[in-house]
Amino acid sequence: MVNCKEIFELISDLIDEEIEIEEELHREFLEHISECPHCGPFLNTFKKTVNLCRRIENIRVPEEVHISFWRSIRVEIYKKKK
Repeated sequence: MVNCKEIFELISDLIDEEIEIEEELHREFLEHISECPHCGPFLNTFKKTVNLCRRIENIRVPEEVHISFWRSIRVEIYKKKK
């Protein structure tokens, strides 16, 4: 029987359709999702989030914003390496 931790690890890959799982594991997955008060709602919320993100329109970011953003990221990475 799968547990919540295993469910969380599988959900992202299953949503992206990046993996295929064995029939028995799939059955256990569906059973757990339907019974667990945490994993079922998590999966539904995750699916909605993924669908919303896929609908977001790509916009062109001004070059100065792009440069400033990546500069800030590099600064934060540098701080964490110290």
